[in-house]
Amino acid sequence: LVVGSAGNGVSALGHRHRIWNNRITDTNYVAIECGCIGTGWATDSTDQEWWNNTCERTGRSGLQIRTLHNADPRKLVTRIHHNVVADFMLQDFDGGAFYVYGLDGAFTRIDHNVFRKERTDGLSFGAYWDYAKNYVFDHNVIDGPNRAIQVTCQYPAPKTCEGGTTNLLVYNNTALGAGAWGRSIDGAFDARSLVLNNVFSVHVFADPKGTTVNHWPRYGAATTVRN
Repeated sequence: LVVGSAGNGVSALGHRHRIWNNRITDTNYVAIECGCIGTGWATDSTDQEWWNNTCERTGRSGLQIRTLHNADPRKLVTRIHHNVVADFMLQDFDGGAFYVYGLDGAFTRIDHNVFRKERTDGLSFGAYWDYAKNYVFDHNVIDGPNRAIQVTCQYPAPKTCEGGTTNLLVYNNTALGAGAWGRSIDGAFDARSLVLNNVFSVHVFADPKGTTVNHWPRYGAATTVRN
């Protein structure tokens, strides 16, 4: 049991860590770049496994995986699975149940997790790839956040969202009570990505200022769902 932390509940910096069977609650109450479990952003983190943890109530993203990846993309070791992440993004916005920015995950697998959130204000996502590539995301349940999945742009092209690679495998996931996508699939995924056999409850998000707000396309358009 880990209770009460200004930053990470568990810091997973470095290589070959195994984190399992923990209850981690009331973390990151200063709402910085941390999580219930987090890698930080300055230290390379590889070949880790996080499973069967319950993470509850955190100021920002639940699982902060900004530097987590497979050391060798031919050896698929890094995996995050069978965790429950609840009540994340309590003090901040623009984050998610897990969050990664500007990284090649080398086919990190994120599977069989439950991401649950009651409050739906702000930019709150279930799965959040921010200019990242090469991940497998399957058999997860996302319940509550106002955008189930956010893929900001292809990697590494943050200004144009073109000419990079996403290469995400997103299949057999279920999103309840949430919009399917935070951004149009067509603007974020490339031809090497797979989005298949997902179940989403799709809502059309009204945009009071027109078709875009801070470069974000209109949410919930029918063309954004290929399932």
